[in-house]
Amino acid sequence: MEELEKEVLDDFRNRLLKLNEEIIKVEEKSKKKGDKFNIFSILGIQRKEVETHSFLLYDLINPNGSHGQEDLYLKIFLKEILKEKDDFKIDNLLDNAKNVKVDRETFISGKGIKNGFIDFTIEIDKYYIAIEMKIDSKENGNQLDNYKTFLDSIPNKEKRLYYLTLFGDEADKSKIEADKKDGYIRISFLEHISKFIEKSIEKSKNLPLIRESLIQYQTTIKNITNQSTKDIQMEVIKIINNPQMARTANEFSKNLAYAWAKREVLFWEKLAEKLENYLEDEKEWNLKQLIFFKYESEDFDTEENILDWIVGKDSNRCEKFYIEKDGFSFNIISEKNDNFYYSITSDNKKINLTEINKELEFEKEKGILIWQSTKIKNGLNFSKDYANPTYDVFDGEKLDEIVDKIYEEIVYYMDIIIKSKLV
Repeated sequence: MEELEKEVLDDFRNRLLKLNEEIIKVEEKSKKKGDKFNIFSILGIQRKEVETHSFLLYDLINPNGSHGQEDLYLKIFLKEILKEKDDFKIDNLLDNAKNVKVDRETFISGKGIKNGFIDFTIEIDKYYIAIEMKIDSKENGNQLDNYKTFLDSIPNKEKRLYYLTLFGDEADKSKIEADKKDGYIRISFLEHISKFIEKSIEKSKNLPLIRESLIQYQTTIKNITNQSTKDIQMEVIKIINNPQMARTANEFSKNLAYAWAKREVLFWEKLAEKLENYLEDEKEWNLKQLIFFKYESEDFDTEENILDWIVGKDSNRCEKFYIEKDGFSFNIISEKNDNFYYSITSDNKKINLTEINKELEFEKEKGILIWQSTKIKNGLNFSKDYANPTYDVFDGEKLDEIVDKIYEEIVYYMDIIIKSKLV
């Protein structure tokens, strides 16, 4: 039995290596065709909830949007995304509508209602549709319950509350039930928004500028929802052609996040060791490791617990090292949204961060916080769930090179701070 399992795994490994060769070919062909040119990716705004997705979707579904096509895209949106609930009679909703209003960041308040803003609202005669959208963040403070209370306070309207996430997730904190007439309805970028944009592209064939912009946005949605190109999908189908391969591939997919998490832990361990060695000569400075594998907690007493935590649902988690002295700290921060950066903060009123930043020349300054993104090319991303993960972390030598580059950046900045005598 064990020999058979080993044979299946070896076969699958060989097929994966062959698939990687084909993926490289597909990507090279895609580059030559210019398919990799994506304005959202280039500007680093693929995952910007407000600046990208909120503004774009609002302008598109707004009959008064800059597209100039009146309610063309709103009709598609209603039909493709909200059609699941036939009691809403969506197909005919706009045909004889007298009052249509689409808003973004709709302010809500009232008795028993916490002041807040709903991402999108659509009012059509007697219908009121509210949509809350999340890209990387989670529901904040029972938002959906609050929005439901607001909707219930609106008289003489048929109401619906939709919760839009990348993959159609449930709301973590909501007390109301999902997918119920009196609750909220889950929709996703992966399925619903993708279909909406696809249909919008079809209807924009005689509007070249709009059509090309939507194609760019369609690629962005595929990137943030981990959708492969058709060519790669076809290659994957070729290698999963029997029950053994299907089962093995399914187990791989369920556990792949743990492989990424292991490499992330290894990165931080290697960096911690180098920083500790560096600070041996700087006796007044201390390395504070407020990071998952250094917590003095039973929750993190085994590697299994650590990996479970990393691949958990907390998408806003971040790992930090503090190099600290006299209330001043130089922070090394990695966020799950593909953002690795350094910041400096201080509780010591005698330390002038602006003066320190004259030496550092960090790119952003705001009050008591100054920060600078890593200058490593293509950033540093440990997660498989994003468009451009750093695959080099799986190569021992290349991982060491990444650690060395990050270490060199940190030491460069720390040497400036130490020599400045301002701390």
